[in-house]
Amino acid sequence: MGKRGWILLLTTLFLVITGLTLQRREQEIVWEQAGVTKAEALEAECCGDAETEEESEEENGRDAAGGGQGTEDTERGDEGESERFSSEAVEENSSEVSEAFAGTSASWGSLAVSAASPSSYRLSAFEQGDGGLSIRVLIGTSDYAELLHDAVLVTSDEDFLMEGTQQDTVYAAGTEVDVTPDFLERYGGRVIFSGSGSFYLLNVERSCGTPAYPGTIECTNYSGQIGVVNELLLEEYLELVVPAEMPDSYGMEALKAQAVCARSYSCSQMLEGKYASYGADVDDSTASQVYNNQAWSEKAAEAVAATVGEVLVNEGEIVEAYYYSTSCGYGADVSVWTDSVVCSFVAASSLTVSREVLDLSGEVSFRQFLESSQDSWDSDSPWFRWTADRSVNELTELVNTWLTGQNRNPVGTVTGMTVEERLESGAVIALGVSDTEGRTEITGTDNIRNLLGSSSLTVMRQDGSEQAGMSLLPSAFFYVEETEEGWCLHGGGFGHGVGMSQDGADGMAEQGYTYPSILSFFYRDVELCRLYDHVQ
Repeated sequence: MGKRGWILLLTTLFLVITGLTLQRREQEIVWEQAGVTKAEALEAECCGDAETEEESEEENGRDAAGGGQGTEDTERGDEGESERFSSEAVEENSSEVSEAFAGTSASWGSLAVSAASPSSYRLSAFEQGDGGLSIRVLIGTSDYAELLHDAVLVTSDEDFLMEGTQQDTVYAAGTEVDVTPDFLERYGGRVIFSGSGSFYLLNVERSCGTPAYPGTIECTNYSGQIGVVNELLLEEYLELVVPAEMPDSYGMEALKAQAVCARSYSCSQMLEGKYASYGADVDDSTASQVYNNQAWSEKAAEAVAATVGEVLVNEGEIVEAYYYSTSCGYGADVSVWTDSVVCSFVAASSLTVSREVLDLSGEVSFRQFLESSQDSWDSDSPWFRWTADRSVNELTELVNTWLTGQNRNPVGTVTGMTVEERLESGAVIALGVSDTEGRTEITGTDNIRNLLGSSSLTVMRQDGSEQAGMSLLPSAFFYVEETEEGWCLHGGGFGHGVGMSQDGADGMAEQGYTYPSILSFFYRDVELCRLYDHVQ
């Protein structure tokens, strides 16, 4: 081959290699926009079925465009333990959770469901029966003020059994058993009530009255006080968490998203072992998730059943799927609580299709943001904007009460209040209070919200309605304006602002988004995985 031939050959090879490189780069850009890693895309190219994927996208696009509200229930038989995590079982139900997001070029969309192995997501600590996972819930007193009880009055609507280390006793339906520390000591310090009916703790009141508890009730003597643990299937537990955490007037897809979040949060809490000293996984208050505070709801139960066994997974672990009521139009990350923990699956961004990232740490930029018209998913919520007034006397009393609780000396009359530091999400993390004797700085969003809230606090919401007696400021997303009588707090949102806005989820559901799309909007780099696909 002559010199000219070699030149032509080398030139041809160069053009081919360059073309392949540009083609691959174009593919990588598509992968990046879709939130898919290069490794995941290459694996899909090697193992995927192009025809099946194309058909799935077409079908899912129609469903999302049509609203995505209804899915036919899949009939689930009594598969064996080895089949629970099989790919066939997942494929049978994949149509319920794989609707694709359509109608925007945003880089978020629907989540596909996959089967999970118990050990894959740190579930080896869970004891799984034929009906799925069980959870142990520590039941607090009527006002949630205490974890332990002085006494408990237990009954059931069916005949029930009380098991103790000394002896077992059968009681007729309606019998009231007065469980006291002395009573427990006669039976070895602990008793377990079981039966086919529901149990009632007659001296424990909730918003719904005296709730019915499925499963078993276990009472244990802890040095003269009683710990009450309700053990039941996780799916039964969720049926009583979802209506307590989200009104059943919300859209079905929002309720499904809430069910997945609640299940994920529960599993994460079970692994954390916060209440292990009481033989429990979680408690029934906002410290974990509110349980059995509202009546059972058929719509909420349907949402739980439609997502049975599904959790969110990030980097091989079930995520602690944080959620809250309403945003100010911008979501926060975990820096609202700590600056030492990295949490990749939640990030600060606007609650709009673009998920725009802003810097709201400056007073001017935050005030402009709060006063501007925001097209947020939850902008129609009454809590989206609010105001609250604090007089000089009120703030002086609040600051001194807070300082006393911190074992610090009280101050003089308060003369000024300023925001000292904000996060980029706009949340106030340092508040300065001047007084006639000096200056006090309060740090931490929880401390600031506790300081400014009290039984005398009345908040005016954007729809003109008032909420009185708020012991906690609605959120840490506010700015301060001085008035003749003191200060006015102009704020937005309700809750900590991390993870899923429940009102935002409902707003997305109203726009026709399915729950996988809602979840993929609020949580980054997560998979929707099924731990089990039926409950007996």
